Amino acid sequence: MKNFTEKDLSYVKDMFEWNTNVLQLTNHFLEEFSDSIDGDSIELLEEIFELHYQNLHQCIRILNGEDSYTLEECEYEVEEGEEEEDEEDE
Repeated sequence: MKNFTEKDLSYVKDMFEWNTNVLQLTNHFLEEFSDSIDGDSIELLEEIFELHYQNLHQCIRILNGEDSYTLEECEYEVEEGEEEEDEEDE
């Protein structure tokens, strides 16, 4: 099992808590307001929910030592096409 520094654990804890809060709020909005908001907004909320759900599981995998990289090496993957769009904006 991997040894984590206090800084590593604090960082993962903060990520976990932030993602948990967003997940809970998004779930609340979907349950409470799905009848009164348009389909595009519902789709966006579902995408946000899924993103933060995946982030929570990534935090758990890191703590379980299932990933071989360190926290410093964690980077979000750029989806195909996003990089080109960003360059066009400049």
